[in-house]
Amino acid sequence: EGSAVISDISRMFQAQQLCWLLLLCLAACLLASAKDQLVAHSSYFSNDEAIPQHFTCDGAGVSPEIWIENEPPNTKFVAVVMKDLSAEGSDDVLWYDWGPFTPIIGVGQRLNGSNTNTSVTYRAPCAGLDSKRRVYEISIFALDGEFGHAAADAKSDFSDLLNNHVLASDALRFIHKREQQTANSPTAAAASGSLPAKRDPPPESLVARAEAVESQ
Repeated sequence: EGSAVISDISRMFQAQQLCWLLLLCLAACLLASAKDQLVAHSSYFSNDEAIPQHFTCDGAGVSPEIWIENEPPNTKFVAVVMKDLSAEGSDDVLWYDWGPFTPIIGVGQRLNGSNTNTSVTYRAPCAGLDSKRRVYEISIFALDGEFGHAAADAKSDFSDLLNNHVLASDALRFIHKREQQTANSPTAAAASGSLPAKRDPPPESLVARAEAVESQ
């Protein structure tokens, strides 16, 4: 009877060890998956925060810097799409561009896709005066090499091509609310063209990669 109890305890201990091992394996898999997931950042605002005035119609009206990490190894191109999520029933696109992959899309940078008919120059957020805050989304797509050789003449064609060649994607959301006192009266920094301070600058390794891409 004593040996049976010892045997039961031994089996329970082994089962517990197996459970811990499975949990550790699951945690390792989740961690590896998170590290391999494409992530897009803005240097000037965090997800779900207000976009600085410099990048709106009351400032310089240029596109913000976006930096990308953990793109799939076979990524050849990058595409960016910005929409106003508050515009009900509208599929209006405020920024559409694509080109050879670079880990950093600089302030006001055009990606210069080989078919420029599919590009839409950045249209700065410009909510109505004293209206409710609007929510915008910038989507970043890592694309395979075939996309750059396809042709498209309309936004719908461009979207179809994206769907066929997306390897990974991520999105940044920001909010914009226009007040009467700021409308058409840019701050001194915006009026002078100087950029706001970076809150989340890209790491030096990405800067070096982007410079290498640009020099090619």
